[in-house]
Amino acid sequence: MVLAPVQQHEPLLQPGRLFTPCVTVLFVCLIIMYSVCVLSPSGRDWVMSNLGLTLTSALGDLRLWQFVTHAIIQIGLCGLLFNLGCLIFLASAIERDWGWRGFLIFYLLMSALTGLILALGAAATGQNVLVADIQGFLCAVFGAYARVYRGQILWIFFAKVRAEALMAALLFINALIWLNLPVLLFWLAGAPLGYAYARLRERSPARRLFGRSARSASRFKGIDF
Repeated sequence: MVLAPVQQHEPLLQPGRLFTPCVTVLFVCLIIMYSVCVLSPSGRDWVMSNLGLTLTSALGDLRLWQFVTHAIIQIGLCGLLFNLGCLIFLASAIERDWGWRGFLIFYLLMSALTGLILALGAAATGQNVLVADIQGFLCAVFGAYARVYRGQILWIFFAKVRAEALMAALLFINALIWLNLPVLLFWLAGAPLGYAYARLRERSPARRLFGRSARSASRFKGIDF
């Protein structure tokens, strides 16, 4: 599996290290939403109509929560497993670095922006799309991870790869999958947004209000399975 950077000499399986507070909530929400959508057709209809994002509903009917709740909807098993893996191995590393408050702000902002970009992109191309997935936020995670852990050497099983290269590879794989429905390529806007957010956060004096950095000075990092 993909590793998450850790401090030098830190136990690889330290309890609670992967399941950070915000990531744990997202993890549970995705599983609950998947279960509801798969097991109950009426439940799926309710989830999509009330939590999924459309510009007409979110702006016209002032259901502004949809800019955030669309990212906790999950209806495919393969997508669920991939998303959960990215959360616990990548997003949790960022939350450990920024603290749960900083990560929560990041989640709220990136989910809203990427959802809005996809909805506007779909409208501009004449497509009626219901936004319901966490992929836009995960693209933002990939971008932020590449910035926060730039230059870090990550171990994946027996191979070494730079953090930036791994994130680029994940984005490329997603882009190939989304070619079947090109409008989903708007999700990729999350990557530069996440990168820019992480860069601005580094320069902001207020960043200390949202958690301290836990990164080690070591160039090599351990692997999580």
